[in-house]
Amino acid sequence: MSETLKPLKPYLSSNDLSFLFADFHDQLSENLSNFAKGWTTAHEDDWLATKDAIHDLAKAGFTKLCIPEQYGGEAVENPKQIDIRSITLAREALGWSNGLLDCAFAMQGLGSYPITLAGTEEQKKHYLPGFIKGDRIGAFALTEPNAGSDVGNMECKAKKQENGDYIISGTKTFISNAGVATQYIVFASTDPKQKSKGISAFIVDANDTGLKIEPFEVMAPHPIGTIHFKRCRVPASALLGQEGQGFKIAMQTLD
Repeated sequence: MSETLKPLKPYLSSNDLSFLFADFHDQLSENLSNFAKGWTTAHEDDWLATKDAIHDLAKAGFTKLCIPEQYGGEAVENPKQIDIRSITLAREALGWSNGLLDCAFAMQGLGSYPITLAGTEEQKKHYLPGFIKGDRIGAFALTEPNAGSDVGNMECKAKKQENGDYIISGTKTFISNAGVATQYIVFASTDPKQKSKGISAFIVDANDTGLKIEPFEVMAPHPIGTIHFKRCRVPASALLGQEGQGFKIAMQTLD
């Protein structure tokens, strides 16, 4: 469609599937469309532009859609859940206007939902409010050079130490927000013999020792790169859920 024929606003699911949406979704759609249409960034660098996007999404209140109400998120029918319909409208409206803006929003959800899903109360209270404020930037580190969709062959390992800490070694690649994220949800094998049932999830902070980021460019307008874990030590409190629950956490988050 030529620029002259492009509609002023995206045609959202709430327009032709109105029976699936509540009244408040109409106003949300309007707010999202107006925000996305008017959003600009002064930075050409994807890292800085992503930070701008997250800051502005937070200021507009849209990052609340990624977090349940009981932890400061948007009020919906069930305070313990996020509203998937609102997420759908946000992705449609933001993606129609700006790919980086859409990715920034999506990664706030992808980087926070594993904590919402499986985190302890301490982890939730420590991390989730920061996603809403835009102080925290999320990332989801699952894909590896030799294990993309076949996570059962994951090569990244996490070995538990006598004091309860874990040593993570391995590589993740094609990780959105690599280098800009404040923490990463990292999936590593704690029991390789169990294949997918031996995968565990960890919250790895960006400043943890042994974490090295190697950015690279792709066609999509957002920061992405490879993460190298060189005997990266994380405390026992970094474990998300229990050992062996990582595959389940990853799949439920992607669903």
